[in-house]
Amino acid sequence: ALWLDEATFVSELSSAPKLISRTEWVSATMPIWTQLAEPVAVSIADALTQVLHEQSPEEVSDMIAGASKLMRNVGGTLFAMQLGQVVGQLSTEVVSGGDVGIPLLGGDAGDPGTESALQAAIIPQNVIAFGRGLDVDPEQVQLYLAVRELAHARLFRHARWLRLQMLTSITE
Repeated sequence: ALWLDEATFVSELSSAPKLISRTEWVSATMPIWTQLAEPVAVSIADALTQVLHEQSPEEVSDMIAGASKLMRNVGGTLFAMQLGQVVGQLSTEVVSGGDVGIPLLGGDAGDPGTESALQAAIIPQNVIAFGRGLDVDPEQVQLYLAVRELAHARLFRHARWLRLQMLTSITE
């Protein structure tokens, strides 16, 4: 943080950086993942319903109407399970809150411009795994990843509109 204070005009974060576990990362980022995946889930459910209507004979159209609701629920549930599995796997690979390039940590998914959305965090277990096999001193790896995470969080704090713009673009 001291180096960033000297190297950039982007102001400090209002909260201290945190060390978090993989489970905490999943819990903290899930609202944003859900927001980003919702349009895909709706699309899948709509496609399943449309195929069901197109492929069935007219005589069973009343039954299909009830089945459409069930298919929509089943499709949403299956997609949610897949999303949970993917985010869980991703938690074993990311080293920080901003590792995927978009601000995932903290805040309300419905209000991405809030102060609480500006959290810097490192997953120590993954940082250690990331540094294994590199011909770099582990302290240098940790320093690099910490500065990168702080810079990422500071950027999104400084340019509050950027987070909302990114999330909106992805969702669209």
